[in-house]
Amino acid sequence: MEHSNQLKKRKYDMGANRHVMRYILKSGIKNPKILDVGCGIGNFGLQLSQKIECQIDGIDFCKEALEEAKSKNAYRNLYCLDLNNLTNGGIPIDESYDFIVCSGIFEYIIDYDALLNSFKAKLKENGIMNVALTNIGFIYLRLVHLLGGWENRVIEHWIIRFFTLNSARDFFRRNGLEILRIDPMNEVRDRYFFLRFLGKMWPSLFAIQIVFHVKVQQHFF
Repeated sequence: MEHSNQLKKRKYDMGANRHVMRYILKSGIKNPKILDVGCGIGNFGLQLSQKIECQIDGIDFCKEALEEAKSKNAYRNLYCLDLNNLTNGGIPIDESYDFIVCSGIFEYIIDYDALLNSFKAKLKENGIMNVALTNIGFIYLRLVHLLGGWENRVIEHWIIRFFTLNSARDFFRRNGLEILRIDPMNEVRDRYFFLRFLGKMWPSLFAIQIVFHVKVQQHFF
């Protein structure tokens, strides 16, 4: 029950939303087809549909959250799926997409390479995946670990994997994805404004989360 409640509360990080939304808007694609993975209560889809004409499908495995997302009337289709328990190893959606958006998803996935390849198979030929990953190398997390506060202040008990900037790059490249752009993120209070600048200059140490915009390498088609 606790796990379900946490997922119901989980929303896309608003900073990641802004980066992804900006990327989609700048693409110039008319009426893009978008898959919002981990859509939660549907805030991202609602905001995007208010800015452009688009076709958005959503995935989550919290039924209560999907009901709330449905009430926003922004999504074309909503799928209740447990991404750690997919039958036949693939995404049971017969569609291809211009954009597949994943924020805070792969940290919770057991076979994360297989899931990434399942999403890759759902991209159109020039489709883009927009993936936000938490950076375990962020300086605050390093200090908490150093001072012995790791389990009490950092780890959610259902997170099974962490990423650094380098391990995230390797994750995409070994699965045949080319990194087009990296957006380091620091959603911090105004008094820590300097971290926003440092996050852009030195993301491996000062970015809380990193948004990767990736596409399939040409020779992988």
